[in-house]
Amino acid sequence: MLFAVHRGRPCVYARIPKGREFKDHLNILARKAKSLGGQLARAFTDVPRGRPQNENDRATLRQQAKEAGVELVFPNDPLGYHFRPPDRRVVQPGLIRVRPSFSPPRQGPVLLGIVSEQPVPILASFLAHAPRHVYLVSTKDLEERLGRLEAAKEVFEELGAQVEVAVVSGPQAMKEVEDLFRPVVAQAVARGFPVVANINGGTKLMALGLLEALHPSVGVEYLVGNDLHALNQGPGSPVPWDKVGPEQVLRLFGYRLKPSPEWARVQLNKRVLFLAKELLRNPDDNSRAENFLRVWQDAFGGLGPKQVGKDPAGKARGLALEYVVYFHLKDFLEHKSAVRGKVAPPGHLDPVKPVHNPREVDGVFWLGGSLGFVECKQNLRDALNRHHEDAALWLLQERFGGLFGKGILVARKAGWGDQEKPPEKLLSTDVLENRNLRVFGLQRRQRLEKGMIWAFPEDLEKAFADWLPGTLPTP
Repeated sequence: MLFAVHRGRPCVYARIPKGREFKDHLNILARKAKSLGGQLARAFTDVPRGRPQNENDRATLRQQAKEAGVELVFPNDPLGYHFRPPDRRVVQPGLIRVRPSFSPPRQGPVLLGIVSEQPVPILASFLAHAPRHVYLVSTKDLEERLGRLEAAKEVFEELGAQVEVAVVSGPQAMKEVEDLFRPVVAQAVARGFPVVANINGGTKLMALGLLEALHPSVGVEYLVGNDLHALNQGPGSPVPWDKVGPEQVLRLFGYRLKPSPEWARVQLNKRVLFLAKELLRNPDDNSRAENFLRVWQDAFGGLGPKQVGKDPAGKARGLALEYVVYFHLKDFLEHKSAVRGKVAPPGHLDPVKPVHNPREVDGVFWLGGSLGFVECKQNLRDALNRHHEDAALWLLQERFGGLFGKGILVARKAGWGDQEKPPEKLLSTDVLENRNLRVFGLQRRQRLEKGMIWAFPEDLEKAFADWLPGTLPTP
């Protein structure tokens, strides 16, 4: 691993260790770079040996690296290509272009903010103030890589606001940020419009640029945990998080949740739920599996040969577990929890820009400003022994939820006999110690040295207790 600094930004380079999956390497390297160099760190790596095979493969590798925030060094590219001076005049087709100025606000309230990789703070201010005109800024690099401004503009306009966005040259563009926002603030104040600025996003220099542009009458706030705090004005105020659901929040991250065909028409069906629980109690009973699939098809449809595959019994067990988890989680968060949340069924995370394969998820929930993901596995021991990208609960949680993200892993079989040892990976990883992750089993609760395996669904209230608004997320 090499560490350097270029133009004030830390740079970390590492080759792919032998035997490690490329996607795993990208995620681990991105995390390592940030831990060593902070949010401005740049991560670099070589392409996998023997690849790319063709131009499509090259595009796939580049997109995978882009999503992880890593820059790829191709064999024929000079390393200096990555360190050339930025050209502020060049903006790729399809990107939001650099604006010389914003147009005056026509109505208030007015919301100002800087959008970074984590869009939840600006969403909090949007939900709290219901602005009619929104002005957002981000860096050219971030917009090229993740398209956060484009996504925020689309979602906020659907929620009824007029949105204007602009990109600046880089993370040190304090003066550019100030010059964009200052006229907007002056015009809004002159017209008597309420104005609020969220300072969570961007670098410290960008936030200072925003602060320099403000009038004393403008409200300044930032998100801490689940609450918005006004700058130097006492305790925070709650956010009406339930005005949006997980589907809209995912779109802020640049993804759409597309339900799987067998889940397109699913609703609560007591007979299906009963048969699902019976099958999970008797997983080796193929006749129960066949009956479950038949009843599912009669109730909801969507189970064609492609969905069932070559292992109908395995498909039935997986579908039964997902159904039980979905409806117990939905019932708890939407009806019984002290703080209401929203749950979406299993599906695929489709990138808004279709340049990469969808990512399958077993469910998504939105609770108090946290986007959570669900993974359902038949056996906890097997789940923890698979590659990270195959059982990527923690990668999903970090990539899409970040500091605010949550994740739950529910295993049909999460226990072991009195003479057996717990899975080694359960003891050697931080999955039980991480306050943003929860592990559930369909058996009784088990306490281990590093944490708890909770009983599902009996322990939902206890397991979710410190995830409710009023508690701070843990990095």
